[in-house]
Amino acid sequence: MRRENGVRAALLLCCALGILVNTGSAQMNCVGQPKPIPANACFSSSVECLCNPDNTGCHWEVVCKPMPPPRAPAAAPPPPPPPPAPTGVSPLGGLLRGINQGLAARRQREQSPEWQAWKLQQMQKKAAEKEAKKQAAAERTREKAAERIAREEASELAKAKKAAK
Repeated sequence: MRRENGVRAALLLCCALGILVNTGSAQMNCVGQPKPIPANACFSSSVECLCNPDNTGCHWEVVCKPMPPPRAPAAAPPPPPPPPAPTGVSPLGGLLRGINQGLAARRQREQSPEWQAWKLQQMQKKAAEKEAKKQAAAERTREKAAERIAREEASELAKAKKAAK
């Protein structure tokens, strides 16, 4: 494998040197001659040294590259589809109608006696829970106060016993 790569590289190098030597010798034969200035008539041009096959009779020549053919104009895009005809109905009409129907059903439900009784029951239940919490807090406050008074009395009783000794 390495030998094949080496052979390929050597072959490639020989070909490259052969091209460079031929080009270089052709260019060398035009050294004493003035290079012509390319005319503006060319789209793109280059100046090259041309020789006979035996490398004699070398001369500079302007090589014009032809102008590329004009491109055909791009096809016009198709016209956009016409906008839909106005129907007078909003695309959100169905959604808004559904929301309004839901609100109407809610108002109707809230006006029914069953719902009003249930709402009153819920309000009474919340009020009872709030009152129970207030009473529990007041009871805890009374218990803490009683404990504090009991500690103070015990402390005073201990002081009195100590003083009596």
